Amino acid sequence: MPRSGDYEYTENGNNATITGYIGLGGNITIPAAIINGVNMYSVTSIGAGAFQGCTSLTNVTIPNSVTSIGDGAFQGCTILTSVTIPNSVTSIGDGAFSNCASLTSVTIPNSVTSIGDGAFIACTNLTSVTIPNSVTSIGERAFTSCARLTSVTIPNSVTSIGYGEFQGCTSLTSVTIPNSVTSIGDRAFTSCTSLTSVTIPNSVTSIGDYAFIGCTSLVTAYFFGDAPTIGTGIFDVSDNFIVYYLYGKTGFSAPSLQDYNVEPFYIVTYDGNGNTSGIVPVDSNTHLQGATITVLGNTGSLEKTGYTFGGWNTTSDGTGTDYAVGATFTMGKANVILYAKWVALFYTITLLLCRKKL
Repeated sequence: MPRSGDYEYTENGNNATITGYIGLGGNITIPAAIINGVNMYSVTSIGAGAFQGCTSLTNVTIPNSVTSIGDGAFQGCTILTSVTIPNSVTSIGDGAFSNCASLTSVTIPNSVTSIGDGAFIACTNLTSVTIPNSVTSIGERAFTSCARLTSVTIPNSVTSIGYGEFQGCTSLTSVTIPNSVTSIGDRAFTSCTSLTSVTIPNSVTSIGDYAFIGCTSLVTAYFFGDAPTIGTGIFDVSDNFIVYYLYGKTGFSAPSLQDYNVEPFYIVTYDGNGNTSGIVPVDSNTHLQGATITVLGNTGSLEKTGYTFGGWNTTSDGTGTDYAVGATFTMGKANVILYAKWVALFYTITLLLCRKKL
């Protein structure tokens, strides 16, 4: 196998794949090109296991000629604290950074479309990760046992959360599941012991076995859609744990949910009622019966040609209950829609009549 400096490589036309590293470690920058005699090869990929077990590496910069990082490429680089992934990379292979125990943060560029199985498994010091909207596929167990990962936002380009994807992320306190996700796999969040609440969007139609089992701090789960197909033991059974569902949604009296405390929650939405510009305010809170609701103002600068904003009403024709901005009401047993109330502008037109002298 040919070598160039500290790197072993293979050739494919004018391109090269880094297949091995024989250097002393420390901070390294992988070359964008390899010169062999009169030939120059562009480094376009890092091969499977190329830096596997290189325990002397501390920081790695990958050139923007690289488009793929192979399976296990940096597996077991235990003192690797940071890695710079360029905007040219489109895929991160299975186990690419697994067991990089000192890796604290990684930014995944918006060129990446797939993250392989176990890509960051057992990166026990990883505290933050940025997943861009370009990613459509995250492999099984991609972030398993990332024990210091505290929060994660899954982009709305992802449609499924795979098997064990965040299993054993014991410091995870916040996870944002977008409305694009339709399935949550088996053991996806098992033993996330710091997770206290989870929101399931209305796009989710299935939740796998033991998806949230062992989440011992979890006290609430909010469902915004009809009850999905639910696997075995998705939550721990506890007197303190409550499944809340959006009032009007169905399926929450099913036998699969009878082991849990199940209660409805309610929402307040605002309607522009024929506005010609601006946007409606958004109350993103969930409310229980008896809660005190404070009416929002015209924060989105709603306007209607020929009218002035006059507060809110419980019916679109203005015959319901009026609410001024800042007023309060008590939430009942139904969702509430508040419609903008429009008051017509009146103009006084003075006509000056002039008579032409003959």
